[in-house]
Amino acid sequence: MSEIVGVPQALLRLWLDSGKISATATAKDTQMMLGSKMDYFFTEKDIEQVKAFARKSAPKKPEATEQFVDDGEQKFFTVAQIAFMWQLSTDIIQRLFENETGVLPLGKNNPRGKRKRITLRIPRAVMERVKKRRSNS
Repeated sequence: MSEIVGVPQALLRLWLDSGKISATATAKDTQMMLGSKMDYFFTEKDIEQVKAFARKSAPKKPEATEQFVDDGEQKFFTVAQIAFMWQLSTDIIQRLFENETGVLPLGKNNPRGKRKRITLRIPRAVMERVKKRRSNS
């Protein structure tokens, strides 16, 4: 049944034991040493109901976030926004702007020599200056 519905067997067993779904017929085997084993028997109608329950219970996928669009009004940009606009990785954008005049660094170097964790806020004028300089070379 779990293969038909597309859920793990343990999850199906949990739903059955908790009463969230039910089977048309059950049989209990009391010959086992460590307790009883329950067998469940499903009809086509049961299968459709379990499929519907599985779809309803499935974790919701997050909606795709809107892609960043430069509306011309934003004064500061993040590294991720510029990376999206320029179709480059965030690592490259971080390196391009980390020592640029006019960029606002937020954060500090780690004193133990671990990776730097600096967030950059890049003004529009600086972004345009770097873009012009890089495109003319």
